[in-house]
Amino acid sequence: MKEAGEKGEGTITYRQSAMPEQYLKLQSQNLNYHYPSVFRGKAFNGALFWVLLASVLFIFYFIISSIIKKLFSLNLPELEIWKKLDKEILINKNWDQPLFVIGLPGAGKKKYLLEKINNRQIAMDDGTPLLFNNADKKKNNVFIAELINIPSSGNEEEEKAIWNEYIKQVFDEKNLMIIVNHFEYNIQDPLSNRFKLEFLERLYLENKCKIVILSTIHPVAFLDSAMDHPFKPEDKSVPGQDLERWHVLLGHYRIVVLPLQLHATHLIDAPLKGSIIHENKGRGLPDVSVKVKDTTVETFTGHEGRFILPNRPLPFTIVISSEGYYRREVDIISSNDLIKIELSEGPSYKSAQMIRQETNPTYFLKKMQAPAFEAGKELSEEIRIAKFDELAFKLQVSSHYFYMYIWQSLTKEEKFLLYDLAEDNLVNSFDDYNLSMLIEKGVVIRPDGTLKIFNKGFRNFILTAIGNSEAMKIKNQIKDNGNWNTLKNPLQLVILAILAFLLTSQEEAFAKLITYVAALGAGVPAVLKLLTLFDKSNPKT
Repeated sequence: MKEAGEKGEGTITYRQSAMPEQYLKLQSQNLNYHYPSVFRGKAFNGALFWVLLASVLFIFYFIISSIIKKLFSLNLPELEIWKKLDKEILINKNWDQPLFVIGLPGAGKKKYLLEKINNRQIAMDDGTPLLFNNADKKKNNVFIAELINIPSSGNEEEEKAIWNEYIKQVFDEKNLMIIVNHFEYNIQDPLSNRFKLEFLERLYLENKCKIVILSTIHPVAFLDSAMDHPFKPEDKSVPGQDLERWHVLLGHYRIVVLPLQLHATHLIDAPLKGSIIHENKGRGLPDVSVKVKDTTVETFTGHEGRFILPNRPLPFTIVISSEGYYRREVDIISSNDLIKIELSEGPSYKSAQMIRQETNPTYFLKKMQAPAFEAGKELSEEIRIAKFDELAFKLQVSSHYFYMYIWQSLTKEEKFLLYDLAEDNLVNSFDDYNLSMLIEKGVVIRPDGTLKIFNKGFRNFILTAIGNSEAMKIKNQIKDNGNWNTLKNPLQLVILAILAFLLTSQEEAFAKLITYVAALGAGVPAVLKLLTLFDKSNPKT
């Protein structure tokens, strides 16, 4: 075969015959395969071969491309380029359409909204300013209605009296804007939900002011929860009837979704803009603190190193600092001094960057950044990098109830997708609506084109701390909704066909295969029995 392959011609075998010096010559055809010519053969068989080959390769390319896009969720809608739409809806002066603002715990929804009010980005049509934190409280025309004050089952009569007094403040005629905070409060209590429904219906029907609802949960999750509790004969309302009223009420609200990280963009329309860049590499530095000296004004740079400060008289001095970089003070004489400010790299850049990435999302984690830097100051840079997973776990332990707050604010579909993503960094992208909603909220990020959970601590929390019963429920859902049930029967048929072919044509290979399968079948039970020794659910352990 080797000689035939090298010479490009058939082999010749000589066999001696019964007659002396007489040989039988056996010559084979050329064993090398030759691609058919386009113009030779009957009816252009060669051309047909090449057309079919090109067609198969073309189809194969699209099949593989489709699988890769689904596998790595590359076909999701690109909503980032239209993110400005949420901001435009928020500051739009169309007062007859109320807003439902969704943001996860720690996103700073209320602070973000109040900053836009103080910066006059949100104002009345006639130019009347909206005031909230004025020294003279009588001039305040923005009221924050905290739904934590809403009555709940138990001390009904006492809480109703307090609620009625509180309602009088909400419906004061001077209020031009009402911000309803903590919409998600006590969503499992039917009495609280009924009071909530009646309050929001009255608020909308009077329609004398701008209405903004702040919530950590999506209305879908709220309505699912409202329907979960069992109906009792003594209840004053039937869940199905209330559900219809909720749909009618929320049908008038426009939904705005705010991401976890708002601190870098909350002054996007302020007039003083600048950027912090690396002294040697020339790239923008994210998450750098920019403070106006001797004031409480502070902001942070965005992902390209840009920052924005509120308008103030010149000159003034800013202090820029970030762990992993040298601290620097810069005198700002004109607005041009803010355009490119260089900051040189310090001795502990990589570990500091890892800590910032872990703690930047949400104001809750941001407050743990300084203690994390302080705790690692005495360690070497190599140890800080090598032991970063332990730090992420320690931060997870400290933030357990905060992570649980985030987890409980998600819908069942969002929990399913997050658990699926946390297990193997892959997720079924057929539910592109809920997956896009997670990206909008900032729980799932795409820093390099692939989907990831916003930090390691929350991923570990999902895999280890959400509770066995809920984890098993989600695992069963993943198993039921997986593609294996669809592909199982066709794959079994293909395997049986291959075994049948081996049995009839390759008896020796089939015998070896049966030997290996028998050995594997004998070894698997022993391995499984060994693994049960480490199973947490095994009662013997």
